[in-house]
Amino acid sequence: AWMVVGLWWCLCVIGLVNGLQNEHFGCCDCQRIDGKTLLPQQYRSMIQRDARPIILTGLIDQWSADKWSPKYLTKIAGDYPIDISVLQSTKAAQFRQPLSALFEHIHKSSHENAFYCLSENLLRDVPKLASNVRRISLFDENYFDDFPKEAMPTEAVIFGGTGATSSLHVDAYNWTGWNALISGKKFWRFYPPHTPANYLTVTRKEKHINISATFLSTVNVFHSQPNMKDEASTYRDPNHKWFDQLQRYGLDCIQYPGDVIIIPPGWWHQVYHATTTVAFASQLLDSTSWKPVLGHIQNWTGISNKHCEEPQMKKSTTDNGISWNDYISCILKVMKRERSKPRREL
Repeated sequence: AWMVVGLWWCLCVIGLVNGLQNEHFGCCDCQRIDGKTLLPQQYRSMIQRDARPIILTGLIDQWSADKWSPKYLTKIAGDYPIDISVLQSTKAAQFRQPLSALFEHIHKSSHENAFYCLSENLLRDVPKLASNVRRISLFDENYFDDFPKEAMPTEAVIFGGTGATSSLHVDAYNWTGWNALISGKKFWRFYPPHTPANYLTVTRKEKHINISATFLSTVNVFHSQPNMKDEASTYRDPNHKWFDQLQRYGLDCIQYPGDVIIIPPGWWHQVYHATTTVAFASQLLDSTSWKPVLGHIQNWTGISNKHCEEPQMKKSTTDNGISWNDYISCILKVMKRERSKPRREL
C-alpha cells in the first residue's frame, strides 16, 4: 500500500513543474498536544470524540533516529537498494539505486526537479536502523500485530527533497495512520471523510484483487508552490473544476521535527516537503478504527460475515472469540478460491 502511494507521487507532482506561483500555507488547523501527558485510553477516547487529525509531541523523544543524517545513513546502509522517484521537466521516472545515491542528489531537489523515496523494507533489512525506532506506548493496542504475515501492513521510511509531494489519498484498510517527522518540515492538507466524491476525482484499483486498496485522487492540492512562510494560504489546481468547492473542506497542518501526525480513518491527505525530510510512517488498528477497517475489508473484497465470521473485540484476557488472524486468514482463503471462478459478487 505504501508503495502505491509513493509511486502515485510521480503523477501528482507533475503539476508543480510549470507556471508555479508562490502561495502562503495556512496556519495550523491541527490541535497540538503533549503526547507524554496522555494515557493510551485517554488518547483513544480523544480520537473517538474528535475524529480529526491532531499533532502529538514528545512521543519520539527517546528515539535515537535523530542521528539519521545522510552521513550516518550512508555509513550504516549506503549500499542498500532503494527506488528513487525523480521528476525532471514534465516527466516522472523511478530508478533503483543504492541509498547513498539519494543523498548525493537530494540536496539539489527543487520544485522543478524533486527527489522522493519511500522504503517499506529498509528497517526490516537493516536491524541497526530498526533499533533506533521504539514502539510508542501510547499505541499499545494494535490488532495489525495479529494479522497473518502476508496481509500485515508494513512500516515505511520516507525521504523527501524540497518540493516533493505525495498523492492526495486515503490510506489502505481505512486504518488510523501516524507519521513521525525525524527531520525537516512538511505541510499537510486534510479533507474529512464526508468530502463529496465528485470534488476529489477518485481512482482505485480493481476490487477483489487484494484484500485492501488505497483511495487515490487526481487532485493536486500543491499544484501551486506553497510559500515557506506559515501564513494564510490559497490553493489552485486548474485541472479540476471542483477545486474551489473542495477547499472549503480543507484543514492545514505544519509538521516539525519530533511531531507525530495522527490521521483518523477516512481522512484524505496530501503532503508537501518544504525542506529535505526524513520521516517514519506506520498505522494502527485499535478500538477507534475497528469498525472502519472491518467495513473496508468487507466492502472491498465483497466477502460478508456469511463467509467469514467477524473478529470479536475482547473485553477481557479470557475471551475466546474469533481473532483478526482467524478472520483475515479466512478472507485470504475465500479470495484465493474465488479467483479461480468467474467473477461475481459474494
